[in-house]
Amino acid sequence: MMKHLGILLLACLLPRLAAANAAQSDYAWVPDYKKLYLKAGADLMTSASNFDNTGSLVNLTGGTELSRKFFFIEPEYGLAQNWSMKMKVGLISSGVANASGASTLSSSGFGDMSASLKWMLRDLDPLFTFEGVFVLPTAASTAKTANDVALGDGAFGAGAKLNTLHQAGAIALGFSPGFLYRSRGYSPLITGDAFFQFDFRRGYIRGYGSIVFPLMIEPGRDSSLTKHDAAGAAGSYALLSNSPFGVSAGGKLGIKIVSELYVEGWFTRSFVGQRYANFNQFGFGLFYAIDFLENLPVKQVRDVPFDADDSTFYKGK
Repeated sequence: MMKHLGILLLACLLPRLAAANAAQSDYAWVPDYKKLYLKAGADLMTSASNFDNTGSLVNLTGGTELSRKFFFIEPEYGLAQNWSMKMKVGLISSGVANASGASTLSSSGFGDMSASLKWMLRDLDPLFTFEGVFVLPTAASTAKTANDVALGDGAFGAGAKLNTLHQAGAIALGFSPGFLYRSRGYSPLITGDAFFQFDFRRGYIRGYGSIVFPLMIEPGRDSSLTKHDAAGAAGSYALLSNSPFGVSAGGKLGIKIVSELYVEGWFTRSFVGQRYANFNQFGFGLFYAIDFLENLPVKQVRDVPFDADDSTFYKGK
């Protein structure tokens, strides 16, 4: 009786654990060897105000609003046992509209490319994974004409995170402290990410939050700390912010469509900050896991009885 109950309990938990493993690839989880996690999606960010140098909310000049659409692809591949590499590339379309909704500035092109190398230091609960982070400035950071807006910060970045994760049945939570160095005079940043997740049979629901904190407070490309007038920023700290401090939070829902295929939707907004954009962000995407070892042929080895005479066993073979 107990044996049958144990098998039933395991059968109920396995779908939840499989969903959790895929969903937590954002944090401490690492894909198995030769397994590919592939994400593709789009998100829309809008911002009509800033948290200024004192933390007060200030509307963008002239009542304008910055909008940014980002279409991305993000593969993560299991290089070896407990090792993976992740990359994120995409296209950006940004624009600024005035109070009447008419477009005043616009630009489109490649976004910055980010990559990371993950090493799971501990593969038992709680998980600990070290992650090296790199940013290549493939997005245009200067306005070529008076009608353009910057698509990126134009800075190389390098840093590290320590991803932690604890799971108890259908509940998972994690915290990821980190550090990011940025070139071209931008302040280095202390970063932190946290999440809480509930897994159910057909997917998961997650709440998450992030914080960035500058180690230096300097105007950078701005004329002063009280003005964000860097060329190409359109007045928004969502672009070309030298020393941002801010806290944002949101939620994500993932639903399993078929085996190894999930559709995800998320929403994020900022809550407090200094030299930080007051923004809303919506997104959706697809997540698919591909196991390159799953269909590899397995060699069959014939057993030789221990008590068999070798000459007799192989005779006529």
